[in-house]
Amino acid sequence: MVMEKLSVHGYEVCLLPDTKCKTASFIVYICIPLQQQTASYFSVLPAVLARGCAAFPETEAFHTYLETLMGATFTFSVTKRGAEQVLALRFKTVADRFARGSAPFSKLVELAGDVLFRPLIENDGFRPAYTQREKENLKQYIAGITNDKRKYAKYRLIEEMCAGEEYSVSAYGTPQEVDKITPQTLLQHYRKCMQKAKISFYVTDHFSKETVLPLLEQMLKDRPAAAYPACVPVIKQAPLSPRTFTETAPVTQGKLSIGFRTLVTRSHPLFYAMMIVNSLFGGAPYSKLFTHVREKLSLAYYASSEYVSLKGLILVNSGIEFENFELAKQEILVQLQELQNGHFTDEEMDFAKLDIADSLTGVQDNGEMLSEFYAALSAAGVADTPASVIQKVRAVSRQDIIDAASSICPDMIYFLKGEE
Repeated sequence: MVMEKLSVHGYEVCLLPDTKCKTASFIVYICIPLQQQTASYFSVLPAVLARGCAAFPETEAFHTYLETLMGATFTFSVTKRGAEQVLALRFKTVADRFARGSAPFSKLVELAGDVLFRPLIENDGFRPAYTQREKENLKQYIAGITNDKRKYAKYRLIEEMCAGEEYSVSAYGTPQEVDKITPQTLLQHYRKCMQKAKISFYVTDHFSKETVLPLLEQMLKDRPAAAYPACVPVIKQAPLSPRTFTETAPVTQGKLSIGFRTLVTRSHPLFYAMMIVNSLFGGAPYSKLFTHVREKLSLAYYASSEYVSLKGLILVNSGIEFENFELAKQEILVQLQELQNGHFTDEEMDFAKLDIADSLTGVQDNGEMLSEFYAALSAAGVADTPASVIQKVRAVSRQDIIDAASSICPDMIYFLKGEE
């Protein structure tokens, strides 16, 4: 797909046509600064919006109307991206061309405008029952993260390692902040969001530009786009020696998470080499963490790495026996040194490149994944396409990989162990 980027009344509109599909998607991205005092509000907000709007106040009627639009779907997500909290509203149905004149996608775009700009308001607040229910759902979700120790260890690593930085804040906020939400204060935050957030629209798959643009013109007129300030995440170097943070909990398996820092972020020339480094280190089944730490030495039940390119972080997560803490920690660091010393084969390097290329090829063929790809690029201020990334990854040299790996330094070692 070739993306066409337009401006409609100051809003960014990205068109990603693909006539091979018989569906069409309308995706709204709402980007706001990630802050502790507002994260819970903006996490609850899309869930409440999904309950109904002024045109369809009752949730059942709202869902029934979606069904009449050829089984249309409306989903949402809340994530963090660098220094931003990102709300995504996704609307999808059969393309108008295949609907025998009923135009379900056009009607779905109109409904998206109702959801976003004409919410259900009662007594200068959102409907109390909807607000309360979604507060409870969010608190249950946060509790689920705490109970899933694999997710919890990663969350705590980031919270401690990035303390004082925006990235330490959870995209979902905290139970304490959720409790403070009222229908009235949630509406106040919604209005603030509409006035100050960056809102962009992505239209993907099979649609008519001549049909969609007038709908957006109508939706966005008299709604000036916000002058959104750039949210640049703090990029730090690791300390001279890594910090260690240990917690205890009633667990039978230890969780060892190590946070590394690098100055190689999404806009850095070595970014494409760092993608390969992450694959070789712990981002794939053929990685050093999997084949050495887990398989060969049996020091971990699982061991993997993740590259957070907008923040310049490499996050390693593993599950271990309590008594293997020192051995597992040292072996993880040794495997990073192996990469820094160039101890990997040409075959491993080529396999990592092929793996990344295959993944990006899959992105090209999926409208929603492609919209996520371009939205992330927009946040980083980088111009790329899946095809250009594949080309640049293929051009990465062995020395580029060594240089990228050599920029990685450990910052914090987090260990969750059982109670005495």
